Amino acid sequence: MSASVLAAATVVFSTVAGINPASAEDWKAKWAKTIAAAEKEGIVVLNVQTNKNFRNYISKQWPIDFPKIKLSLTTQRTNQFLARIRTERKAGKYLWDGGYAGASAGLALYKEGAIDPLRDEFILPEVNDPKVWGGWANAFFDKPGKYVLSTQNYLKAPWYNADMIPRAKVEKYGIKLLLDPAYKGKIAWVEPLRSSSGQSISLVLYKSLGEAGLRKLIVDNKVTFFSSQNTMVDRMARKQFLISIGPNMIQQSARFRKAGVILNFRSLGNSPADAESSTGGGSIYAFNRRPHPNAFRVFANWVLNKKNAAGIAKETGNGSRRTDVAPVDPMERRPIPGATYTVTSHEKNKADLMAALAVIRKIRGK
Repeated sequence: MSASVLAAATVVFSTVAGINPASAEDWKAKWAKTIAAAEKEGIVVLNVQTNKNFRNYISKQWPIDFPKIKLSLTTQRTNQFLARIRTERKAGKYLWDGGYAGASAGLALYKEGAIDPLRDEFILPEVNDPKVWGGWANAFFDKPGKYVLSTQNYLKAPWYNADMIPRAKVEKYGIKLLLDPAYKGKIAWVEPLRSSSGQSISLVLYKSLGEAGLRKLIVDNKVTFFSSQNTMVDRMARKQFLISIGPNMIQQSARFRKAGVILNFRSLGNSPADAESSTGGGSIYAFNRRPHPNAFRVFANWVLNKKNAAGIAKETGNGSRRTDVAPVDPMERRPIPGATYTVTSHEKNKADLMAALAVIRKIRGK
């Protein structure tokens, strides 16, 4: 294609997309300059979510798109990572570029003045468009609305074994199915008193069941708490437990299905009383004083573009917050149009979550 034809095509595309041609050239030049600088830095260092499907996707796709920039990934849990960052920074060491994991780490770090406004990193028009994200106020989970961006948006509810529990019963009782004496000793919960897949749902359980309901669930129905998510998934797969509170069971039990084990896990429901709106491990933030600022800027724009947002959603089974990415969730995990859900990971709900966890701690005598 000739330079003149390419220039004309750029003008047409920019006009259709609502982008001034001069502005289009500005961002393209800035993007090319950033990539060149990132290639000189040669690496981007990140702490990311533990989801293997997510890591597999970006580890495979990134070298194809940016072979000259190494992707260095670590998967430390929130408390461990925060302790490490604080120790390093106290010693004057600034070794990390950013994070792509649960929102809680980013929220803690922004309050400590350790991260930069993320929106300053956006170069691609398709990323720097609030409409694509449902508005910045919804997409950013910090109160100022500029530090911690939630990239995923899906419903999170308890899971049940649909081969052992009739769907009609689930639809009749919803979240209160957890209080049915028939499931005494058959409910598994990933430890909610630490940062885990079982923590954020605690607020919905508290709102829907109250303290008396939580006591009945924990004490009377003898919930089993698991420090290891993988162990809980294994026990669910073996039908030793019929209801789980924590991770996406379809996603986490994939290894059993690959081995030929037939499993039929389903989400409990999609009403605001049964489920929270979750971002899971899909929150991104940028450290200040980071060692590879351009490489992180490239990563942020890359991981947030439509192509990769769709790829990550497909691989993880968790819906993207981008409104132009097709849903990947089954219907029972999609929000009801017009319904208002609890967004536990948002900073504004932190106090309510702490109150719910305090009740759970009291019931358990912790």
